[in-house]
Amino acid sequence: SRDELELARTVASHVALAVDRARADAALARSRDDLDRVLQAVADGVLAQDAAGKITFVNESAARQCGFDSVSELLALPIRDVIARFTLLDEDGQPLPHDRLPARVALREGRPEELLLRFRHHPTGEERWAITKATPVLDAAGRPRHAVSVFRDVTDQRRAEAHARFLADASAVLSSSLDEETTLQ
Repeated sequence: SRDELELARTVASHVALAVDRARADAALARSRDDLDRVLQAVADGVLAQDAAGKITFVNESAARQCGFDSVSELLALPIRDVIARFTLLDEDGQPLPHDRLPARVALREGRPEELLLRFRHHPTGEERWAITKATPVLDAAGRPRHAVSVFRDVTDQRRAEAHARFLADASAVLSSSLDEETTLQ
């Protein structure tokens, strides 16, 4: 009958929509998995936070640079506990207020922020350097929804620069006098 035919068309239409939706969901899941694999392979640390500061993504490199054995270990902690593992310093070695961290600036002001950060890891006492850049992800109204931070460990580079400065200064001092006693002092 005509009613049965209309019912069959309606059911077929709903089934087709469900199949299309399932295909789209599967494609989205594959795309997310691909992106996750790409970000996990990146040598720089990548960390994302939502507007409340909760860590929503971190790659393996970020976990290692923050002194964690795994991504899941870092993700289990609130951001304040992650930050508490470090003494944060600016380039000159002065204490760095947490609100000056690039991700905090990006979330607060909705603009990218970059900073050369010096930090001391409390569990090991080791001092390291990183260039950290945070970029906000804005909602339709232009408000920050997330901040994505990318940080590159530049500790070896900073140590090499300090060593080169020391050698240059020592060379200048040593060559400044021909007097043997002055040179030895």
